[in-house]
Amino acid sequence: MSMLSTGNGRPQVCALNLVRIVRGEVPYARAKGIDRALIDLPSTERWRVRPDAQWVVESYEPRVVVDDVTLDVLTDGMDGDNAVTLSISD
Repeated sequence: MSMLSTGNGRPQVCALNLVRIVRGEVPYARAKGIDRALIDLPSTERWRVRPDAQWVVESYEPRVVVDDVTLDVLTDGMDGDNAVTLSISD
């Protein structure tokens, strides 16, 4: 089964996968993904993820344009669970 036949080749899925990758874990493409230094930032510093996420998606997924990057704390913020939401257009 190919990526296209399962829907994994859609631009939205590719953009989502790019922000789920930590920079340095993709062989031969070490710049792909979110900077490792941004992963464990306190919630007051999470704004620093925005430009990095936008750069990654715009650099590696030319089929979409990033309109907005939103960062949300999933719970009370004490356990470090954050969510990155991308607003993109084709």
